[in-house]
Amino acid sequence: MKPRSKSAACAAGALIVVFALAARIWGSFIGLPHEFLPDERGKVETAVRLGEEGFRHAGSQPGFLYGSLWAVYRITEPILPALANLRLPAGHSLTGEGQIAPRLWLGRLWLDVLSAATVLVVFYLSNTLAGPGAGLVAAILLAVNPLSIAAANYLKEDTPLALWLACTALASLALSRSPSARNALLSGVCAGLAAGSKYTGAFAAALAAAALIQIREREPGSQQPRRGQLVAWTVGGAILALAASTPSLLLAPTEIARGIRYQAQYATTGHHDGISLPLTDTLGVLYLREALLPSLGTPALLVTLVGLAALWKRDRTGAVVLALASLAFLAVVEVLPAKPYPFFARYALPAMAPLCALAGIGTSVSATHLSAVFPRYKRALHCAVVLLVLGLPVVRGIRFVWSMYPDTRDEAADWLVEHVPAGSVVMTTPYGLLLPRGRYWVQMIDSEAGVRKILERQRQPVSIVLSSFTTQRFAENPKDNPPVTQLYRWLESEAHEVATFSPTGPRFGFYNPSIRILQSSPAPTSERRSSSNPANAPTASTESTRR
Repeated sequence: MKPRSKSAACAAGALIVVFALAARIWGSFIGLPHEFLPDERGKVETAVRLGEEGFRHAGSQPGFLYGSLWAVYRITEPILPALANLRLPAGHSLTGEGQIAPRLWLGRLWLDVLSAATVLVVFYLSNTLAGPGAGLVAAILLAVNPLSIAAANYLKEDTPLALWLACTALASLALSRSPSARNALLSGVCAGLAAGSKYTGAFAAALAAAALIQIREREPGSQQPRRGQLVAWTVGGAILALAASTPSLLLAPTEIARGIRYQAQYATTGHHDGISLPLTDTLGVLYLREALLPSLGTPALLVTLVGLAALWKRDRTGAVVLALASLAFLAVVEVLPAKPYPFFARYALPAMAPLCALAGIGTSVSATHLSAVFPRYKRALHCAVVLLVLGLPVVRGIRFVWSMYPDTRDEAADWLVEHVPAGSVVMTTPYGLLLPRGRYWVQMIDSEAGVRKILERQRQPVSIVLSSFTTQRFAENPKDNPPVTQLYRWLESEAHEVATFSPTGPRFGFYNPSIRILQSSPAPTSERRSSSNPANAPTASTESTRR
């Protein structure tokens, strides 16, 4: 490749990474300053206390996320007061309770950086295997990938795992091509950081092992280290990286053991909401249907198979490493019955980077083959193949980012304030609305008996807010939790729909649930106690605030 062409490809790759970072930062404002996504507050608080607790933490997950967040918070401590007054786009801000909102936003920005770095790794991965054209296609696919964008703005371990699994694949390829102590150490360090990001990251060891197995024994007089030495460097690097990212492994091993047991039970029995999706229910295609096809599209997925087949012929180690990182990893998460709604698709995120790499390779191979068959139309065929692969993902990714704001929950809250009198009772599912503090009696929907009791007390219609993030899981899996399923069916029979707010673009992650607002029909006055006295009104178990 000519130096000028190589420089142009690197410049284009850098622009793609910048776009990827911008798209992810735009999505980082979701819910701020008051609404935090599940587990996010706990992640922030654990990271803030990490230094005070001697870098020990409860071992529900390894420590890379907590440790890196602790470092981010220490570095940004001087600017926290200024961030609290920062006004963000789409009507969001960081003004809220204490410093939780600024720290949460900084944590999301950190994940945005890691996610954008994964785009860069994928560019180099495909470029190494099939040239700059493949690298650019792969980078674009991951940069606009809605699943990757959504996961980067949820403060969980999936985004760091995706980065380190991709780095392990790249380092393992370097080790197989140039066996050396440095490459073996680097491969081990990346695998250790993957395992230190999330327990399922232990799978990264398979990538390093595949590279080591493919290395031929050194010939007499060669400077190449022996296989045993390479294994020792790899294992040593993995242990050092795992211990550095998860100090609790040495400082509090019982906590880590307890966390591993918890995760093993969770993974094999299903989510705590009672929903379990074993292989017998999903038929092995749940993540294909819910994560891969919506974010990559059929043409891109088809060329991943072309890329894998072509790579098998020219670089078998590369094919094995990428197949393990993508297809084998997907098989593991598909088998496990724990798939938490509404964003279980994030479990497939670590496989997305190697899939994009394979798609880039497959696009390059397909365009080259068609050009050889029809040389007169070489340029047109190259453009057609690239457009076919990139068209749907790019359009869908841009639509997803464009439609993030205003959120359907904000629109529904505005409608409720305009149409429902102050002092009314509002019952809501989780993932519901952010309402002005003190304006309504807000009650979480928990049981039919509790709901019926509230409905019988009120003289005025009760507004009932149903979020698809909660109701969808029970509608799709009614047999897993019959009482809750029956509760929502009963509610729909007792009330009539007055407003619906649906997303205008593709839905991924925690953005834009479908919100339905129902109103109950008042029962006869004799059947209710007066609700004019606050003592007779329902106690607000969850009172929200709105920006």
